[in-house]
Amino acid sequence: MSKKDNYRLGMQDLKFQTDEEKRAFERWLGEGRHEELWQEWNSSSEIQKELILLHFLETRREKNLNRFMKALDGTPHRRNMSRWTKWSVAASILVLVVVSMSWWVLNSNKNSGKYIATEYEAPSLTVAPSLSYKLKDGVYNVECQGVNIRIEPGRVAYTRVGQQSVVADSLRFNELVVPRGQMCEVELVDGTRVVLNSDSRLRFPVSFKDSLARLVYLNGEAYFDVASDADHPFIVKSPHLEARVYGTKFNIKSYNRDALGRIMLEEGRLNVIGHDRKVKTMQPGDYYAYDGSCLVESRSGVDAYEVTCWRDYKFCFNNEMLMDIATDLERKYDVNIYFDNYKASTFRFYSRTHRCEHVEDVLDLFHFTEKIDYHVDGRDIYIKLHE
Repeated sequence: MSKKDNYRLGMQDLKFQTDEEKRAFERWLGEGRHEELWQEWNSSSEIQKELILLHFLETRREKNLNRFMKALDGTPHRRNMSRWTKWSVAASILVLVVVSMSWWVLNSNKNSGKYIATEYEAPSLTVAPSLSYKLKDGVYNVECQGVNIRIEPGRVAYTRVGQQSVVADSLRFNELVVPRGQMCEVELVDGTRVVLNSDSRLRFPVSFKDSLARLVYLNGEAYFDVASDADHPFIVKSPHLEARVYGTKFNIKSYNRDALGRIMLEEGRLNVIGHDRKVKTMQPGDYYAYDGSCLVESRSGVDAYEVTCWRDYKFCFNNEMLMDIATDLERKYDVNIYFDNYKASTFRFYSRTHRCEHVEDVLDLFHFTEKIDYHVDGRDIYIKLHE
């Protein structure tokens, strides 16, 4: 990605009240080393989380900016300062304040040297009841029912090597288990690609029988890029919903422990069926949420990246409550999060940023931007209101 592209992506995360303010900030960006500073800030995987702070500050920004402008109006040199100059100064201060405060957040835990360990259990593939592999070290090639299974760290691929007839039954299903803190990709024998998120499992046959639908079972979150086959629908069964497609790209988040199952269509078309057996046809950009019985939420025109950014090791919090964010953090960092106060669990957050290496870095931002505290006991995290 070019520097210009990085700049464009970064600008999307800034919100301006007026076009004049935006132009003033762009003029400031063209001065001195400001653009270089912005590029370093925007592209660094370590300080991307500053964007979280920026979104929080945005909610307070208008009040603070008005206070700042009022102070400027009271200075002796008010008449000699043009309006665009004041906007430029305000924008400059905003960026510098964000960078300075985020530097403090970034270094608060680093100085203490206390982090929850980030060594996670490796994904595992079960080929037969007595045959399983860890996707950790080394590469394995296993032949089963005329299919070659290539097993390597973080990835499994199934490739047909002959014309041997295969009976597709439950006894011949393989299971890929992705524990907390991990992700994994699997390429099925028909060319379908699936990326599994943390704490997920997928059951699928070694090969699909020509006369049957392509059926897999998901418990967790996965992104599917389904190989096109007009004669054989691809069916995903999950705790909350069932998806039927012939070739498309979509994301399903359906954990049996969650109250809701969610599905978002990025490309193509699919039919989704809830427990009420009602069929809904989705178009690209559609987002549906199901509870244990029926459809409870539907949206159209959804930005696919908000839903699928986890594949790029990123977070996207779109007005989400901390209790829901905590569930994702538990899966991504293999921790357990508890709330001592219900109010703390209902704070809402906005951000699109790189996933931080340590969960404490995310928690520090929550602590810094809202009135909450936390403490860690092993892999247990306790969050409460700041006293």
